[in-house]
Amino acid sequence: MKKLFLTAALAAMAMVSCDKGPAASSEGDTRVVVKISGAQPSTRMTGTAATTSTAPALDAAYVYVLDTDGDVVWKEDLDVLAAQGAGHMIGDGERFSPDVRIFVIGNYPLPDVVPANLNSWTDIQNATTLAANNVNYLRPAMSNYNTDTKSSVPVNIIANADEGTATVNVPISPLYSRIELHQVKGGAHVVSFDVAAVYLNNYYPKFTMTGVGKEKYEHVDGSTNFTGVLGDVGPWVATATTPNTANTAIAKPDATKVWAYHTGAGSVATFIVKLTDIKILEVLTPASDENPEEELATEPSTPIDPETGDEMIEAYIAVTGYKNLSTNGFERGMIYTISSLEFDHAQLSVTPPLDPLVTIEANVTITPWGTKTLDPEM
Repeated sequence: MKKLFLTAALAAMAMVSCDKGPAASSEGDTRVVVKISGAQPSTRMTGTAATTSTAPALDAAYVYVLDTDGDVVWKEDLDVLAAQGAGHMIGDGERFSPDVRIFVIGNYPLPDVVPANLNSWTDIQNATTLAANNVNYLRPAMSNYNTDTKSSVPVNIIANADEGTATVNVPISPLYSRIELHQVKGGAHVVSFDVAAVYLNNYYPKFTMTGVGKEKYEHVDGSTNFTGVLGDVGPWVATATTPNTANTAIAKPDATKVWAYHTGAGSVATFIVKLTDIKILEVLTPASDENPEEELATEPSTPIDPETGDEMIEAYIAVTGYKNLSTNGFERGMIYTISSLEFDHAQLSVTPPLDPLVTIEANVTITPWGTKTLDPEM
């Protein structure tokens, strides 16, 4: 299967690289030079976590010239190095009407989107890919993006009347958002636990070449069925070395990785975490005015479901929102980071809890394709 997929991808790339020229009438008197910003030439190795701010790398790009009707009148491979320097001359000096507009797609997600097959603005807007197929955050799929208007539209050219040449500056950005969870941490009553799975919730599994999220997934309250949902399976063990008065129960994927997922922009993606083998220090006597310090059991035990009285063989914690994030949804080209998701025994539930009384708020850090810390709500 992998060989067939690779063959198909190479074939598609071959189609792209040899496709150059007019898609319709391109008569006019203006030459167009394209410059891009928002990416760097591809020089970096693949990474596993966006732990430091970095400009996305650009391996390849495709440029479209569109007329006022939204038809593509010219399309070709963009010389990435030239476009990030002196500029890429479209069609080696082909002349166009001064009212044409320019759109660029970078790191196009083959085989979901074959840029040579897009012949209109409608085609470009409808071209869609799976976020799960765009795994390399250092080389994300990119396209036009105006950070002031938060829009992904073709850029108008402004011709120089004396030279008959228009130099067009096209800002581009990643087409989707990235969310990272760096660790899960037990509170004062938690001695140990395993992270059995980390699931994404309230996210768009698809996005278009203009950065629009598609087909949002929202988990059903209380359901333990996560078939088809983005999620990593562990376990990642967290065991305290002493009775957990110092909050030492911490779980991470491993020393170099994080739980990370890509989502179409527009929703506020959150996490549902499945825990197993949980051990806590049971509260024998709650704190009171007479006894300001609660009395804890000396031996760890499995937590008890307060509704049924049964042991919690497995349990869930859920993030419902972020204390330091607006409700407008994740923006494309941003990486959202939860440095630590902290919970205590009272926030455990035998089914995925979406009730804000038992879920978690968290902080998030956000930076343009660097990192931004989220403060989760649980």
